[in-house]
Amino acid sequence: MPSHHAWVPIRVAQHDGETPEQYQRRRAEIERIVTGFRMGRYAEAEAERLERRLAQLRGDQSKKPASSSLR
Repeated sequence: MPSHHAWVPIRVAQHDGETPEQYQRRRAEIERIVTGFRMGRYAEAEAERLERRLAQLRGDQSKKPASSSLR
């Protein structure tokens, strides 16, 4: 696949005071959720739930849709 069709890498910042183990668990969950969105794995109700979970994991209280943070 040409490089212009590649997904943007998933970047996860480590929160202040977060241990390396906590960071790795949170990062892994974020990567699973984002990859699922990219592959179209989630139905409407599940997608809404996972958008809220993704906002919690990222510490984003604005509750932006996951699709807007992936661009």
